[in-house]
Amino acid sequence: MAGFCKTLSATVFEYDTSKVVHIKSKTIGIINRLVQLTIIFYVLIYVIIYKKGYQDTEKPYSAVTTKVKGTSTTNLTNVLNQSFSTVWWHSCMGFS
Repeated sequence: MAGFCKTLSATVFEYDTSKVVHIKSKTIGIINRLVQLTIIFYVLIYVIIYKKGYQDTEKPYSAVTTKVKGTSTTNLTNVLNQSFSTVWWHSCMGFS
């Protein structure tokens, strides 16, 4: 039982981390920052501002069809200040 608890605690409470290495090279640091700035400027200036990517739209290419069966009653007292109700059948609305 003690072996099972030890294995369970090792599985649940331990985790792996990446090793962090600090490279003290001005050339690699400048290249790293230039690549980061190029990506940021590409997204901000070209995609968002120039191409207006946030306004991109497409025409829909699908449709939704719903078939309703049965009857429904509608009370229109508050809408028209008249007291009457209407019964709608599915055949009256063009459904078969």
